[in-house]
Amino acid sequence: MEPSRPRAPCESGVCHLVELISFLARHGQRTSEAEHVFLDDDGRETKQTVGKIWTWSGGVARELRRWGAAKGDRVLLVYPPGLDFVAALIACFRLGVTAVPAYPPNPKNLKQQAAVLGSIAKNAGASIALTDSSYIWVARYAATYAAGKRFGRSAKQWMSPSRWLGSKADGEDNAGGRSAEDLACDSWPAWLRWYSTSD
Repeated sequence: MEPSRPRAPCESGVCHLVELISFLARHGQRTSEAEHVFLDDDGRETKQTVGKIWTWSGGVARELRRWGAAKGDRVLLVYPPGLDFVAALIACFRLGVTAVPAYPPNPKNLKQQAAVLGSIAKNAGASIALTDSSYIWVARYAATYAAGKRFGRSAKQWMSPSRWLGSKADGEDNAGGRSAEDLACDSWPAWLRWYSTSD
């Protein structure tokens, strides 16, 4: 008789967040197993193990908790596509906060895109924003612009630039967080998505 392998989350065709968190928690200590692979526009691959992504998400979750993020809060995720975004998204799931992903504004079109980002943050009720550690200064500049502190009153007031947190894909997993069992007894919107009508 062939030994049964563990069933991966979503294998049944229906993905439950609790299953995903349980899978990641179980396999988070195994450093050589299943990989997340990100393929960029130029065809370059970035790979990382489930264990490393789980550890990274723990570090991000710990920082979010330190900043006062609690269940039901909404956190703006302003990342270019990549594994840092994956770790930040999982960190939000672990804490029971709602992730609000938004594409980073292009510095060449900062005026318009900062206003769009500000509208998303305001409409979502996001009180904290996370971004890539290499992007934090551009993000804070955009927030300052959108708050009207640099260019007068034409921009809408929104999140203070000091509420931007730069995450880095590293760190230890001592986030605490919430167990899959806790999440199963709970209900919250895990993800809010805004679409632009101007494209």
